[in-house]
Amino acid sequence: MRKSKFKKYGWLAGLYTIIGMIFYWWPIIKEAHLYVFETGETSIKSYFATIYYILYDKGEHFTGLSYPYGEHLAYVDAQPILSIIFSWLLNENHEYVSNIITILNLLMLASIPLGAIYLYKIFNLWKMPTFYSTIMAACIALLSPQVLQTTQNFALSYVCFFPMIWYYTASWIQSKKWTSLLFLAFTSIFFSFLHATYIILTAVFLVFSFVFYTIYKFKIPTSQIKSALLVIVAIVPFIVYFIWLKLTGAHIILDRPVRPNDFLDYTIGFRDVFIPASGKIKEVLQVFLPISDTKISSYAYVGTGAILSTLAGIWVLRDRILEKEFLPSGLGAFLMSSLVCLIFSMWIPFRFIPESIMPNFFYLFQLNSEGAWVFYYVFAATSAWLLFILSEYLRKKSHSVSATTIIILFVLIWIYEGMGLQKQQSNYIQSKGKIANDYLSFDNSFAEILESIGQKPEYFQAILSFPYFNIGSYPFYIKRGNQSFYYASKLALEMHLPLIQNYSNELPLAETTKSIQLLSHPLIKKQILEDIHDERSILLVTIGNHFETDESYLIQKARLLVSENNITLYDLPLSAFKQIHPNIDSLKSLYPLRSNKEFQYISSSNYPIFWKQFENIKFNHSEHILAQHKLISIKDTIEVSLWINIPKISVGFPTVFADIYNDKDQIIQSFPIYPINSTDIDGTRVRAKALVPYTDKQKYIVVRAKGGGQSFGSLLIRPSHQDYWIETNDNTQYFNNFPL
Repeated sequence: MRKSKFKKYGWLAGLYTIIGMIFYWWPIIKEAHLYVFETGETSIKSYFATIYYILYDKGEHFTGLSYPYGEHLAYVDAQPILSIIFSWLLNENHEYVSNIITILNLLMLASIPLGAIYLYKIFNLWKMPTFYSTIMAACIALLSPQVLQTTQNFALSYVCFFPMIWYYTASWIQSKKWTSLLFLAFTSIFFSFLHATYIILTAVFLVFSFVFYTIYKFKIPTSQIKSALLVIVAIVPFIVYFIWLKLTGAHIILDRPVRPNDFLDYTIGFRDVFIPASGKIKEVLQVFLPISDTKISSYAYVGTGAILSTLAGIWVLRDRILEKEFLPSGLGAFLMSSLVCLIFSMWIPFRFIPESIMPNFFYLFQLNSEGAWVFYYVFAATSAWLLFILSEYLRKKSHSVSATTIIILFVLIWIYEGMGLQKQQSNYIQSKGKIANDYLSFDNSFAEILESIGQKPEYFQAILSFPYFNIGSYPFYIKRGNQSFYYASKLALEMHLPLIQNYSNELPLAETTKSIQLLSHPLIKKQILEDIHDERSILLVTIGNHFETDESYLIQKARLLVSENNITLYDLPLSAFKQIHPNIDSLKSLYPLRSNKEFQYISSSNYPIFWKQFENIKFNHSEHILAQHKLISIKDTIEVSLWINIPKISVGFPTVFADIYNDKDQIIQSFPIYPINSTDIDGTRVRAKALVPYTDKQKYIVVRAKGGGQSFGSLLIRPSHQDYWIETNDNTQYFNNFPL
């Protein structure tokens, strides 16, 4: 009976959702091939990785980033299963490249009404009224926090994911149909090959559903055995995904970061779940409470309608005990399981455990805002059920008009917020304009411009983009411009050239450092050149005209090709990266040798320096003074440079500051030293520096550091326009704190 009812009415939940979306999304839907949903790096990378793989790669090796090494398809946000399927279908046919963007865009949007259909199927299991269920399913789908991922991480934007997982889980527990268990396994495996985060979400939800359902049905052994099969299904995606990685070679790389980000960067709070991010309701709340803004990365708002429905339903529950047949099977277990997911998203209780003793395995369960999405669906669906119970209660009290009024009011609030979210997203995408043809180079082709001056793409081996970016592996995070990746990836797609840079947090550390080292000081040998067996030039693309010193140095070594609309292309030969050697003999012949207990040095100035070698001593979880040095009145910028060992156990870089004091022992200026943004890398060490401008009030400088397990090499404080050669007692030589 229920099955036939679904066939007759289930599609209405999807239809109502489409009607709600069509008001704002229709201009985008009818011209989906012309829209790039977002030009930010995360979204562009999703488009770029998928399209580049489909056009130019085979197997599981992605060559579009991190040249000459490439990367495994699982780590570049290319939605592997879609990329592989589309690659088979299109077979490198460039004529259909715009169809890839169309399909990606429409899949994200189609997942919203599909999610509503599966939410209706859950309500159908609970025997809720058909019309009410279709409306509530549409409301929950329209307000889903995953909708915001349509302009962020596309692979995580599929609203239908959790409603499908939840429905097949509930159907198995309630009806014992083996087909439900098989569909659950298939769905979890499929989504795991869209994004690995889905594996963790599925596992946490299923395992804890088993735990709480077992507690709920502890007197019924058959129910416990039945729910125990959920644990097996939770493990299956892990096994399948691991086998795929192992068979395709991803497992052989040993220095991938254990956790790609600082573990507190993307955790969520109470405010992200229960306070609206925008709209009239937030404005009303702000009259009484100071409300901070919500980041998209932590948005998980459950909705005012859901909150009010829950409070009203609880009011009913206090007045009577529901008959058992009223309680949906397993709802309590699902609600508790979703609460665990929410707790993991808040990183409780792990945030109170020192990082130094945190097992690396725990970082697998850092769900960020994704865990709160699970809570959103279960909480919203539960609140819809409670609202239904409230209406039934009022009707039995002969308050039918009140019951209908309350339902209409709460549903209208739900619709208002859901439609507001859809409007916000669609308006944002339309504000970016129809730029897909520009990105795919149907318009504004740089290849054609280069062809006009006789420069073929085959002349180059890879692309380098300034302002520089390289987000390869924790703890490095270099991002100097907002448009570099857009234009670099546009060129890569058009000219079939890989990027030397990377934009993935899980690249092996050794490959990250070798890539960044291309921009290091000319005194440092570039190790990556040993891995490049090609003499062709690099295609250098620059955006704008403001560049850092290391960028300007390479631009001066390059040959100008073309410049148009603030975008300039250069021919950068490999000789530009050649290591240079300072003329130490000339320095020795002009200036006297000075001695110290720990070292001897030659300087082009009589200005006293501070130099100390720490011999890799570790500083653990407390602040230390690394140097205190008197500043002589020389009208020159002071350079403070410090070598720091690159952490291999994901402890991150230390916090380092150079503080300037006056004659009253007061800090007048403080300069941060950021190793995370430095490009001066030598082996397993990175050189970070701060330039301290001269001021007549300065008396002395203090260099302090705070970290957790990091170790330091050498520290030099010198006038930036003077050269210093240093030789230690063990015959190690430095020039301006660069090892020779």
